[in-house]
Order: sequence, then structure tokens, then C-alpha cells
Amino acid sequence: MPPLSPTIKKTAYLKKVYISIAESGYDSVFFRLNVYALNKKGMPAENILNQAIYVSSGIKQGIVDVDISKYDISFNQPVAISIEWLKDLGKGNLFFSCKLFKGQSFARKTSQAVWEKAPVGVGLWADVDYEYK
Repeated sequence: MPPLSPTIKKTAYLKKVYISIAESGYDSVFFRLNVYALNKKGMPAENILNQAIYVSSGIKQGIVDVDISKYDISFNQPVAISIEWLKDLGKGNLFFSCKLFKGQSFARKTSQAVWEKAPVGVGLWADVDYEYK
């Protein structure tokens, strides 16, 4: 993803989120979807969601397509979309598609840990509509 400008001049509306699973060894996976405003240093800061959005999927390999248009998520600043692993399912594998040194990704080990930049672009993207004026 190219660098984002510090401000977005028009309101953007988040419609769909896509998660690319390269391989899952679990019967199903369960995540919470989060949307964070980026701070001045370009790192995730405040979660802008008003309610929790949960994603569950049994896909072993492929794209998880999550329609979130009903949540009416709008923003006019750069954001980071994340998925949060909620339940330890024990031994098994879960791999996401990624590209080295492509896009910007962030990671942290727990919900209270410090965000760190990752050197890979994880297979997570979104459909966004922009206000027309």
C-alpha cells in the first residue's frame, strides 16, 4: 500500500474487507476486525469502531470476503485495518498470503503490546467508497 497522506479531503466509507488465507490447519478461525486511526508517526493508535466486528471462517485456502457495509464505518484520515486472533486453537498452522517489502503492515503480540512495523505486506485489503463532491 502506498504511503497515505496525513489527511483525506473527502469522507471514505469502508465497505468490504478481504483476508487472504494461504493455508489453515484449523476447522475454523475466529477474529475480531479492528480499524485504527494512524498517529503522526504512521502507527495504529485509536480504534475508530463503535462496535465489535467478528469474523469466522472455515476456509482452508482462499479469500475470506467480509461485507461490513452495515456498520457504516467512515473516516477522513489514514487508517490501518487489522484482524485480532481471539482464541488459541492449539497446535496447527495458519498462514496468510504476503509480499516481502510490499505495502505496510503492523503487528503486536497482544492487544496491549506496542505496535511494530512488519517488513511484509499481509494479504488484507478493503473496498472503500469515497464521498463525491
